[in-house]
Amino acid sequence: MALRQDLERMLEAAEAGGGEPGTSARHRCYLTAMSAVPPTEDSWMIALVLRDPDRVAAESTVLAQVDHRASQLRSAASFAAWTATISELLDPGSFIMRRIEEWQLFKRVVEGGDVDAAALADSSNWLQRKVVEETTSVPALTAIGQAGRTRRLRNLARTKAGRLRQRNAP
Repeated sequence: MALRQDLERMLEAAEAGGGEPGTSARHRCYLTAMSAVPPTEDSWMIALVLRDPDRVAAESTVLAQVDHRASQLRSAASFAAWTATISELLDPGSFIMRRIEEWQLFKRVVEGGDVDAAALADSSNWLQRKVVEETTSVPALTAIGQAGRTRRLRNLARTKAGRLRQRNAP
């Protein structure tokens, strides 16, 4: 509870234009605080951070927490359950929501779920690169090999898919 009160006081000073602590210090403080709370407490932390007057700092902090939780919550189901607790706090068209959707797509690919080739083709360079680097899903690699955002990603995906097919050939 002391953490919450300290963060509230810091944010109130920022909202009042007190200037102290500065944006960078608040951002570091938010990141430190978020790393110390369990996933069940993320919603109040995210709501508080999104009140910060510096929108870029607030959103980058929340994005870092989304990435952190996505790496911690291994399954698509556990990540989806966590995102359900914070989604109402986020603008549906925001970059953060787009990242959440891409993490969900990535987790489905990793778990061997059906590959949505159109969604992969429309995804960011970040997701396409992550899929190429970290998965062994031939259907996902094939989709990126055909419609990846860059020539380099298409070539890497085709090469990796070809190696995986050869390795799995009878």
